[in-house]
Amino acid sequence: MNYTDSIFHDEKIKYFSIDVLDKTNLVHAFYTTNDTVAWKMSNPGYKESYEKLSEVLGVKPESMCTTDQTHTDIVRVVSKKEAGEGVTRSLELREYDALVTDDKGLLLCSFEADCVPVYLLDPVKKACGIVHSGWRGTAKMICKNAVSKFTLNYESDPADLIAVIGPCACKECYEVGSELIDEFKMFFGSDTGSFFIPRDSEKYLLDLEKAIEITLLKCGLSKEKIFTVSRCTIEDEKLCSFRRTHQKKEHMLTAIMLK
Repeated sequence: MNYTDSIFHDEKIKYFSIDVLDKTNLVHAFYTTNDTVAWKMSNPGYKESYEKLSEVLGVKPESMCTTDQTHTDIVRVVSKKEAGEGVTRSLELREYDALVTDDKGLLLCSFEADCVPVYLLDPVKKACGIVHSGWRGTAKMICKNAVSKFTLNYESDPADLIAVIGPCACKECYEVGSELIDEFKMFFGSDTGSFFIPRDSEKYLLDLEKAIEITLLKCGLSKEKIFTVSRCTIEDEKLCSFRRTHQKKEHMLTAIMLK
């Protein structure tokens, strides 16, 4: 897996852009800091957050849409008719954890506080996506379903796709119980042992980045086009982490938009 820099922007909304995606000049792709944590419609102050983001990006809240995030493996294909869902109006569908589009000017948003955001870009067919991949979605290979949406809807060649694994709980910090192993074995089989690191008879460290990389490689992505920002949400106090703060309503916004 390759490393890509995160470039800090100190504006009304403090955020990090992702260098390898920025350099394509095809997308805006970023993640926010914990200076702004109210992004879900259920959170007081979420409207103000999106208004500030709108000023920074020059994109109206009505041109943004969000994931639902019920820890599924479901990927939703969206277009401008879904614009505003989860931001200025209620979601029309439920139970999906990833978004893909080929419409320009539509900001695809996800919310994270230890789970893994995965950014996807097809620079050839001009399509992009954002995946919310917690342990449940990762175990079910949600990224495989996202790549399938690219191939089915945009005739993408997986070898053309660029994937970036965003900030998340790292393998040194993400302790889980042994009961998760069987969940992963259903999809990963013998590969499961490569990302579960034993701590004692009951506890393991789980490397979600490794599991996602394995998934993407199995889908046909090139190893040279899979990147990580290599930032741990638990260790980095500029980012949101449920495991560190135990605050259920605090999230980073992770987002991508075709220019």
